[in-house]
Amino acid sequence: MHRVAGAIGIGLAAAGAAGVGGCERTTRDSDIRPITTSEVWPLYQRVQKGERNAAAFVDPRPQARYDAARIPGALNLTLPKVDAKGPPDPRLTPYNTIVVYGDDPGSATAKGMVKRLILIGHPRVRWYSAGLKEWTARGYPIEGTGDQSAASKPPEGEEAKPKREWRPPGENPDR
Repeated sequence: MHRVAGAIGIGLAAAGAAGVGGCERTTRDSDIRPITTSEVWPLYQRVQKGERNAAAFVDPRPQARYDAARIPGALNLTLPKVDAKGPPDPRLTPYNTIVVYGDDPGSATAKGMVKRLILIGHPRVRWYSAGLKEWTARGYPIEGTGDQSAASKPPEGEEAKPKREWRPPGENPDR
């Protein structure tokens, strides 16, 4: 009897560890599908030519940065506004592709939004990692107030980190 109970206990522990019994949804970096500038531009052009459901552009940056400069027609949707345990956002469900972008490839907020949208059930989310920096460098259209002072402020909750000058080992004045 003890052998059977032990085997059942081990089996239940293994099933729990594998997530078989749980309902918790998760996403990983491997779930993220990137999209290149050469793929994004034709999608944007299709939308501009009237194919409205071709793509939705989502800008998860803080409101001030969004107001200063954004891809025309982009929706400002920040992470706190998307419930990780909620249903898909009905504003985004009609679109064939959802393109999420941030400032540049270092935008953790954009990457986090991609994962969040996948988590809540949006199946066709793509991460435009090159972001607004590459978009504007190519001369593609942007809209906004043009207030670059607001756009250059660090994201909410983060302070600008002072730049430190590199010094060879042994010449560090902080020690």
